[in-house]
Amino acid sequence: MGFWGDGLSDLVFPPRCHGCRELLSAGGKPFCFSCIQKIPGINLIRCPGCGTNKPDQSIPTQDTECGRCTNCQKNPLPWEFHFSLGSYEGQLRNWILGQKGRGGEWFAEILGRFWATCLPPSFPKLGKMYFVIPVPRHWTKRLWFGHNPAEGLARGLCAIKGGNLDRFSLFRTRFTARQSDLNPMQRKSNVKGAFAWRGGPQKHASALLVDDVYTTGATMAECTKTLKAAGFSHIAIAALALGKTLTTHPVKRG
Repeated sequence: MGFWGDGLSDLVFPPRCHGCRELLSAGGKPFCFSCIQKIPGINLIRCPGCGTNKPDQSIPTQDTECGRCTNCQKNPLPWEFHFSLGSYEGQLRNWILGQKGRGGEWFAEILGRFWATCLPPSFPKLGKMYFVIPVPRHWTKRLWFGHNPAEGLARGLCAIKGGNLDRFSLFRTRFTARQSDLNPMQRKSNVKGAFAWRGGPQKHASALLVDDVYTTGATMAECTKTLKAAGFSHIAIAALALGKTLTTHPVKRG
C-alpha cells in the first residue's frame, strides 16, 4: 500500500492487539507486550531434541551436544531440531483453540507470523532447498472445519522466514481419532501408517514439519518417517505449543 497508505489505514483502523484488543503502535507485532509476556513458558530454555525444559536453564554450548538433554544424547529422536513457542495452557491454549475452527485460518497465519519473530538464532535457516510442510488434516476434517491450522501457521512462518511451502505432498491416508483422547501408546498406534508422500523423490532436501501442538511426538515421528522414506535427509520440527502430558522420549525407536 505504501507509506502514506499504511499511515492513513492506521488512522482509520488503528491496529489492536489480537489477544486483548488494546491499541498497538503502528508496524509492531500483532500482540501487545502484556499478552506476549503471558504466554506460558515462552522464555524457557528447552532441549532442541525433545522440547523438555532444561533444569538448569543454561544456554546451550557446543560441548553439551548443542544443548540436548541426556536422553536425547543417548537416544536421538528422528529429527535434527525442535522448537516450540510455549506450553499448551492459558493464553497460548486459547489462541490455538481460536485458530482451529471455521474462520480461524486468518488467525493461524497471524500466529505463524508472530511465531517467526520468536525463533532462536539456532533455528534452521529456511532457504530455497527447505520445504515447509504442515502436518496434514484428513480431507473430511478439513472439509468440516474449512482449513488446516498447521497450514496457516506454516504460511505465516514462510511469509517472514522464507522457505517453500508444500501443502499437498504429505497427506493422511486414513481418518484417525483425536490424539488428545488417547494415551501415549494409543497415539502411536492411531497414526501408524497414516501418512504418505505423493510428491517427487527428494534427494538431500531439508524439511520443516509444522503443527500447532506437540504432546508425545507420535504424529511428528510418523510424519518424519514418511519424509525420510521420500528421501529427505534433514528434518526439523516446529510446534506452536508443547502439550501438558508431554513425556520425554515416548516414541519407541525402530
